[in-house]
Amino acid sequence: MTQLKSSFSIICAMLAAGMLNGCVAPDDPGPPVVDAAESMTFLEAGLRPEVLLFPDYMLMEDFELSQHGRIPETRLIGAGMRTKLGLRLVRNRFSDELLAQGWTVDKVEIGKQSFRLMAKNKGAEVEIRAVQGTGPTQVFLLYLPEPKPVFNPTIDH
Repeated sequence: MTQLKSSFSIICAMLAAGMLNGCVAPDDPGPPVVDAAESMTFLEAGLRPEVLLFPDYMLMEDFELSQHGRIPETRLIGAGMRTKLGLRLVRNRFSDELLAQGWTVDKVEIGKQSFRLMAKNKGAEVEIRAVQGTGPTQVFLLYLPEPKPVFNPTIDH
């Protein structure tokens, strides 16, 4: 939370400085920062990709996957989901499923209309955040897969 507040303060200061100095937008904004081929895939409602980049048990029944893909220049995999289930039920279902699959839940933060759950399993990590407003519960998943072992030909295997 402190990091979020300090980031917000920095952004506000930059905006204020820009207003005082007079902002001028460039004529040509240039190419996108993220290559379209590397960006996250947005899915049509109800569709499930042929290959999930995170464990399939994390996409549970009653959850609709809206986007999913690799985050460029990292090993992270991101996913966006939504469900009609309430926030408490979503948190309980993820907690129960992760425990059943051998994950260790390290931290759970519960807010009035949100939660954050972090867990580890061997070398893999997951962070699940969910927010519920007036519509469906929005679930955001960041998954860091277990690092693949590096093959060293000089060592006998």
